[in-house]
Amino acid sequence: DVFNLLFHHLFNYFIVKLSIFMKNLISLGQAIKNLRMNNISNSYFLYGNDIYMQDFFINQVKKVSTESHTYLYHLGYDSQENLFNEISNTSLFDSQKTIIIKNINKFSTKAKNEIIEIISKNEHSHCLIFVKNNFDNKNKFINSLLKSTTSVDTRTPFENQMYDWIKFFSKQENIQINENEIPKYIEHFGSNISNVMNY
Repeated sequence: DVFNLLFHHLFNYFIVKLSIFMKNLISLGQAIKNLRMNNISNSYFLYGNDIYMQDFFINQVKKVSTESHTYLYHLGYDSQENLFNEISNTSLFDSQKTIIIKNINKFSTKAKNEIIEIISKNEHSHCLIFVKNNFDNKNKFINSLLKSTTSVDTRTPFENQMYDWIKFFSKQENIQINENEIPKYIEHFGSNISNVMNY
């Protein structure tokens, strides 16, 4: 009937849009590999709500950018004006900066356009890291960030992916873990990487 036809059409449309959206994301593992090869972007977009994965990536950027000073901006608490001043200002003593920007949905419409223009035209010499926790692939600003930055998938892994992720993080952090015990951790903590790694 008409309802089923409409539902089928909308479902297919959503799947196509989602697949296009996902093609703009690289895995966290690939992003780390690029950093280790000194292939460092000047703008990253961390898309996903897993705080452990976000923090892990940010710490890896700090490790390879040893000369860089780190600044954290929570929009809604910190002013957009101060952020833009931070991006545009350089000095002999603070020439390299890693600027982490959270709560990016708090950008005004004007600020969204300005930030996209800055990163699209490469009009800055710093490393900008945009962090978004909740999902919204219908947002024009988010789509623009995906196209203009190196976008990293930091969504919480599915439970069937946890075994490989725990092995990965353990290796990266030089943590000795008995692989036979990993299924027990997953059974107890599910897909909460932070709880597993801090156990």
